[in-house]
Order: sequence, then structure tokens, then C-alpha cells
Amino acid sequence: MSKCTVKNKQYDKKIFRIISILNMLDKEGSVKTSELATGFGVNVRSIQRDLALINATGFPVTTVEKGEYRFVDGFSLKKAHLSHQEACLLSLMKEITQNLGKEFEDSFKALYNKVIGVEEESPYYIKIPDGFKLDKEYPFINDMKEAIEDSKKIYLCYLNNNVKKCFELDPLKLIFFNGWWYLLCRVDHNDSIIKLRLDNISDVKVLNKHFVYADNLKKMLDDSTNVWFQEKRDVIVKMQVDAQVAPYFEKKKYFPLQKTIKKNKDGSLAIESKIAYKMEVIPDVLKWIPYVKVISPKFIKDEIDTRIKEYLKKKV
Repeated sequence: MSKCTVKNKQYDKKIFRIISILNMLDKEGSVKTSELATGFGVNVRSIQRDLALINATGFPVTTVEKGEYRFVDGFSLKKAHLSHQEACLLSLMKEITQNLGKEFEDSFKALYNKVIGVEEESPYYIKIPDGFKLDKEYPFINDMKEAIEDSKKIYLCYLNNNVKKCFELDPLKLIFFNGWWYLLCRVDHNDSIIKLRLDNISDVKVLNKHFVYADNLKKMLDDSTNVWFQEKRDVIVKMQVDAQVAPYFEKKKYFPLQKTIKKNKDGSLAIESKIAYKMEVIPDVLKWIPYVKVISPKFIKDEIDTRIKEYLKKKV
């Protein structure tokens, strides 16, 4: 067997070994403790304890001969028993990963086939926006993932409006919004959070410099509704929602940190959103015209009015 290697990071090596051994038992039919010990760089006794734990947790392992083990006859990871709801969830996730790109699709397909074994139609369907997928083998993807995991700074070049600029930054997350992949990062000179489209990035180099991870990053992402978010949310937008569409806004948050201020007697709503940048609300307000109206601040209200007037002029 090929020698197994594990990066000395935050991975739990024992869990990694156990998962790998389960996959080998399922694919190769049997495993030998001496080969596993050599492959994982541990002693035979450690592998024996791993196999004992596998057996104790419900995966029936039997001895072929001294030092060699396999699953009992008839058992396979593909025949693992799932509830109908669990099987549906896996089928749903399979559809989602197909829209994210080849890396995600292939990884999930391997897991899906181990658990389900056969194609199963899901009663659910989720539409992922079409757009940029990670199908192309960008050489910098793995470098970016490693830099994010290790909190290492990177140097890259970015093409914006046909102008190429190169700079150093802190890579925070690879994010997917509205059909496009971005690198969420922080620039040293002003400590601001920016988003760079992956298809415009080139010449990535991982630097031997570390940065401090942003503590509020998860909250910032959770509060977002589109890619226009920023770290500081200090603009309060007040809107009026028509009674015809009010039920939608009572059940779903279309705007960042959206909350209902008042429900009027006619069924309309007064709502409020807290944003960092005007584009967090303007595109969605335009989608809901004439049922959603911005009351304040004036600069957002005026821009929406201007866009509507320009559209009507072009239409005429």
C-alpha cells in the first residue's frame, strides 16, 4: 500500500487513521496491521487499538489470519442504515455540491456513494445561482486554503477594470455569494475587509508571516444577505412594506439585521435594516418595487429614485 502521510497541524491523527482504515476495509477487502503501522508511522499496537475501536463502535471486523482483518461477510459501508430523512438530506447536499464546482462535487460524491451506494431521488430541490465554479484547476486554491488554515499572509495580484495591482493581505475565507467565489481578506494598510473574485486573482504566494484572525468574522458573514457586506454596520435604513408582500417579510429576512418596527392596521409593515454599504439594500429594494419603499436615509432613497427615473427614460 502507498505510504500515508498526515500534515502535523490541528488534525486529530487517530480519527484520521480510523476513517482511512474504514475506507480501506470497504474498498480493499482486508487490511494488514503491519502495513497500516508502516503507512501511518505508528506501531502495530496502535493499529490494533484502532481496529478494536472500529469494531466496538458497530463496524463488524473479523480476523482473516494473524495480523489481517476484514469486514464480516455481507457488510459494507454502502449498506449503512439511514433514516429516510437522512437519505433525503444527503441527496439534497449532492445537488448543492454539483453547483459549486468539481472539487466539491467529487469530494461529496465519494462520501455519498459510500453511504447511499445507489442513486436516490430527493424530494427536495435547491436552486444555486449559475456562475463561476471551481471547475478550473487554479494552482493557487490549495495555497489559499493552507494560508487560511495556518493564518499566514499571502501576496497576490488582482485584475480590476483591466488594471493589475499586486499587494500583501490576510486571507480570511473563501466565500460563495450569488454564483461567484471570492476571497474574503483584510488589507494591512487600512485594516479593511475586502472581497476579491477568484477568477481575477493570479500570482499567489504564501508568505512566512502570520496574522491574527478576525474574531467577529462569523457574525459578519451570518449577518450578511449578499456580498456587499462590510465589517462596520452603522447605517440604519427604514422602509415601508406594502400589505400585499408583508407576509414574506414577516417570515424571511431580505435585508441585513432586518427587524419589524411596526405592523400597521392595513397590514403594511415598517421595517428597519442595519447596513455597512448602500448596495446591501438597493438591489433588493429595486426587485420589490413598487411594494417596498425606502423612507430614510435620504441618500439611499434619492439613489433609488434616480435609478428608477433613468430606467423609465431608457424604456421610453
